Amino acid sequence: MAKKGAGKTTETGAKHGRGAKVEALRSEETQRASGARPTHAQIAQRAREIWERNGRPDGQEEKNWRQAEEELKREMSHG
Repeated sequence: MAKKGAGKTTETGAKHGRGAKVEALRSEETQRASGARPTHAQIAQRAREIWERNGRPDGQEEKNWRQAEEELKREMSHG
């Protein structure tokens, strides 16, 4: 017997993890609207992108982190 509601799509149209992405986008919109700062996870992801874009150099962690934080703050303040 199948469980009631199994396999249904949620109100956001999310199924199999897509809901998390929708919630993350809503969270970012809320942060922008409230003037909030970027989260640790957002900064870490951006810093990694910067590191990869620059050829994965050693010893640039702090520089990449600061750059990521500044980029995100600027994006959040300008929408």
